[in-house]
This record gives sequence, structure tokens and C-alpha cells, in this order.
Amino acid sequence: MHAKEHQKAVNKGCPPMAGILLAGGVILTAVMVHSVAGLAEALQWRRSTGGGLFALTSHVCHWSWNHLAWDVFAFGLLSLLCLRLMPSRYASCMLAAAVLIPLEVQINQPRLDSYRGLSGIDCALLGLVVAALWRQSSAERRCGASQGLAVLGGCGFTAKTMYELTTGSTVFVGGGYEPFAPVPSAHLVGFLSGIFVGLSKLNLSRLQPLIRTLLPGRPIAGAMRPSCDNSKAQACLIGTLQTQKNQHGVKGYHERRAPSSRRAAERNAARVRGSDCGGGAQGPDAAEETWRTAS
Repeated sequence: MHAKEHQKAVNKGCPPMAGILLAGGVILTAVMVHSVAGLAEALQWRRSTGGGLFALTSHVCHWSWNHLAWDVFAFGLLSLLCLRLMPSRYASCMLAAAVLIPLEVQINQPRLDSYRGLSGIDCALLGLVVAALWRQSSAERRCGASQGLAVLGGCGFTAKTMYELTTGSTVFVGGGYEPFAPVPSAHLVGFLSGIFVGLSKLNLSRLQPLIRTLLPGRPIAGAMRPSCDNSKAQACLIGTLQTQKNQHGVKGYHERRAPSSRRAAERNAARVRGSDCGGGAQGPDAAEETWRTAS
């Protein structure tokens, strides 16, 4: 796949303006939740209340303004990169991370009673950026600067995760007065979610045999319709128009030939009737001439 075709395939989906509005809404919601006293505590994820809606609202809750500032800064920067490189996967990446991270905390972190923060979604967006850079290099069929940046981003995240696992403290955010600790496993789940969403390929044409097996009597939309490749779209359109033109030309030729044939047949019939009428008219004259000669 060429670079231009790859860029069209990547940009096909969520419009960049919709992604910008989504990112702005998340940032504004996070600031408003932290500005209202007691709202972050009410919307955070708690083990006692389980998941549900709080699994999603916990990402816009934070422990301090320092925590909020770092998370919002990383979220805004990575959102701009994602919307530039792979806007079609932006919303699905955030949704996957928002669902999987609280589930991981529920299962793998039994000592945590609550969870807050956008850091897990930030790591998911970083994974999406890494996947987009890697796919861009693969599409261009050359190991360029984008693939090097993808490797650098993956190594940076690995180093950050190893530091948090060994020291038990964060790289950027300080705990402040709130007793919270980083959750590297949640960050790892977010990063892997972004990698998976960015690198996954869903080819619906491979599902057609399964659909034919399940629904043997129903045609598949677009299965019998000849498709044109993007590079041959113009030639296919010209061929289709030429075929229609030829069909209309043959039809018009037959329509033009039919009246002339009918007119010719009518003229021949008129000549035959005229000759018959002429012979009948000459009959009485000849008979009269014969009577006069005889008399």
C-alpha cells in the first residue's frame, strides 16, 4: 500500500474536529470535577461499589491539582498526535482503555480500594501513537524516522514502567498530600490497548464465507457487485459509460430502422393496391370499347 493510500485509510473514520471536541470535553470535565468539592470522591471507582458507570467516570477524577495538571497536559499533547496520525482509532482507543483499566484494577490489584486519573488513558494514547508511527513506516516499505520514533516511544514507556515498579513512585507526578501510589499495571494495560487498537486490521471480506454459511439463502450486500480499485476507478467508470452508450446506440439504431421498414412496407402495399385498382379501372373501358366495336 502506498503512503497516500495508507493515509486515506487511516484518516477514514472519526473526523478530526469530532476528536478535538471529544478531547476538549474530557479535559473540561476533568477540571470541573476537580473544582467541585466532593465530586471527585463521589465519581471515583470504588471496590465496594464495583464497576458500572464509576469505571468510566473515575478517569476524570484526580487526587490533586498537580496530578490533574500532568494528566491533562499529557492527554492534550497525545490527543493532538493521535488526531494527526490516526484519527479513526482515537475514540475506540480511549473507550477500550477506559473499560479495561478498571477491570484490571478490580482483578489484579486487590489492595486498591479506589482509583482515579487519566494516566491510564494517556498511556493508551501513547500506544496508539507508537502503533501509528510503526504502521506508517510499514506502509512506506522503508525503515525511516517514524519507525525509529515508534521504537523510542516504546522504550521510553518500558523504562518508565520499570522505574515505577522498582521504586514505587511516579516519574512526573508527586503524591502531594493525598496518599496515592502509581499503578503500573493499569498503565501497561492502557499502553497495550492502544497498541492493539492501532495495529489491528479488520477485513470484512474474510467474514463472507461465514455469513454465507449462517445465512445461505440471503445475498451479501456488495458480494456480487464488481468493485473497482481506487487506481482503476476512472478506467472502470469510462468502461461503464461506454457500455451504456453502446447499448443506447444499438437500441436507437433499431428504433430508427423500424419506422423506415414500416414505411417501405406501406409503400409496397400501396403500389400493389394501386396496380390492382388500375387494372380494375381499365376493365370497363376495355369492355365498352369492345361493345362499341361489336355494335
